[in-house]
Amino acid sequence: MESDIDLYVNSLRFEKGLSHHTIAAYASDLAQGLLYFRRAGLASWQQLTEAQFIDFLHQRSKADKPASFARRLAVFSFLPCPKAGVGPPAVGSRPVSEIAVSLA
Repeated sequence: MESDIDLYVNSLRFEKGLSHHTIAAYASDLAQGLLYFRRAGLASWQQLTEAQFIDFLHQRSKADKPASFARRLAVFSFLPCPKAGVGPPAVGSRPVSEIAVSLA
C-alpha cells in the first residue's frame, strides 16, 4: 500500500507540477488514510471495502474544514489502483469517485 502512495506522490511531484505545499497536503491525507486502514487490519487496497472507506471519510468529515475534506476526496479519487496500475481504485464494486459523489 505504501508503494502505491509513493508512486502517486512522485507522479504528482514530477508529472503534474503541483506546488510543494499541495503535494505535502496530499501526502499527509494519504498517510492518514493508510494509518486508518492499517489499524482496520488491511494489508492491501484490494481489501478495502466501501463501508471502511465511508467510515474513514465520515471520521475525517468531523475534523476537516470543507476545503480540506474536498481535497481528501480528490486525493483518494485519483490514487492509482494496484491491480491495474492506473485509474481510481474500486472499493467493493463502486469507484471511489462515485462513492465520493454519493456522500456530497
